[in-house]
Amino acid sequence: MGELTSLSAVEMAAGIQRRKFSPVDLVEAHLSRIDHLNPRLNAFVTVDREGARKAAKDAEAALERGETLGVLHGVPLTIKSSIDVAGYRCEAGTPLRAGNTPTADAPVVSRLRAAGAILLGNTNAPEFLMAYETDNPLYGRTNNPWDLERTPGGSSGGEAAAIAARCSAGGMGSDGGGSIRIPAHFSGICGLKPTPGRIPATGHFPPSAGPFAALGVVGPMARTIGDLSLLFEVLAGPDSGDSNSAPVPVRWPGEAELRRMNVAYFEDDGRVSVTPETRAAGPAAGAGPQEQQIEDEPVRPPRPQEPRRPWVRLLRPAGGPRLGPVAPERRHQLTIGSLALVLVAVLAASGGQLLLKHGMQLATARVRGSGGSLVVAAATSPWVLLGLTVFAFSAVVWLAALSRVPLSLAYPFNAVSYLVILTASVLVLHERANLVTWAGTVLVVSGLLMVVLSKP
Repeated sequence: MGELTSLSAVEMAAGIQRRKFSPVDLVEAHLSRIDHLNPRLNAFVTVDREGARKAAKDAEAALERGETLGVLHGVPLTIKSSIDVAGYRCEAGTPLRAGNTPTADAPVVSRLRAAGAILLGNTNAPEFLMAYETDNPLYGRTNNPWDLERTPGGSSGGEAAAIAARCSAGGMGSDGGGSIRIPAHFSGICGLKPTPGRIPATGHFPPSAGPFAALGVVGPMARTIGDLSLLFEVLAGPDSGDSNSAPVPVRWPGEAELRRMNVAYFEDDGRVSVTPETRAAGPAAGAGPQEQQIEDEPVRPPRPQEPRRPWVRLLRPAGGPRLGPVAPERRHQLTIGSLALVLVAVLAASGGQLLLKHGMQLATARVRGSGGSLVVAAATSPWVLLGLTVFAFSAVVWLAALSRVPLSLAYPFNAVSYLVILTASVLVLHERANLVTWAGTVLVVSGLLMVVLSKP
């Protein structure tokens, strides 16, 4: 039955309608693959075996009765665990929402069910969806099916891994800064971040409201562009719960209109190099449109780094609303273990700072008394070496703390801390002990602020 899971969603739907195989066959093939692969992938939060099997039998009965079928009739899909599905845990990877189980489907889930799709379960995501890999304190790390030592990306990493591994024909992710597109790229599948309002984000956590509404969307993920197109048609349309929702019908351009289009693509932003395979993919993809007389040419957008600035300005104010819905009585969970690590890191950084300063003072006095190089004197000073060791220890503990404290609380202190830790030794060996003092102070203050902000 492995060949069934290799079909596209479009082929699965067509095969069911032509009676080549049944919805029961499809669901059983996917559940078997999940049982075989998910222990190594850890892509799923919930596997709804009972619900999927019942829905498959109902779909088979509808076929026997000759009922009108939806375009996704019998096709097995999955949903990211930040989108409401009745009876599935929707925790967004954080202990602060542990056990949260919606009683109603999000509009996108209702539309998939109405089109005949069968839900296999929902998939893993990083805590509060704020990472480009997929790992969280509730369910752990999701692995890339192409290489289990690598990440499938984030934050829709569980969805990408499940689809790439053929444990699902397709499904729903969400994207505010690459959370569909990056996992799709990392895992070798297709993903679409639609225009805000095109597909309703009602029923997603965090809510797509306020400044986040200009960034956060939900969108389809699948193994083929044809499947994305089909899912988009099913999902698009207005919803009263989404403030950005607009009653704009789906319209695909005709062949004559396509031939009048100019298509631009760029393969290099001038800042970050790409692999030879990626560079070759652009012209190869452009070869198809040329056969249809579509004008395409490589371009480089001016100042491609500029969009990052308004993105950050919009994302920062969205951090608060992410924690807003969390019940205050549960915020004490932030202090368990995580804040202890923060305090240890702060104390270690303070001790390392004092040791470095003392060692530099002794090294300076030694050089003044007998000559020689301050760099050599500092590099051979046991106080300086001990200080750097303690600073390195604080870096390890600090990173461990940041892996457990929700990033919405750690931001923006985490970036400051990384910078301080990585540059401390360089500053010492370049005779800038006074800067180490300031750097250590910034680290200590940022850690204390994290503790204060984490209190209920």
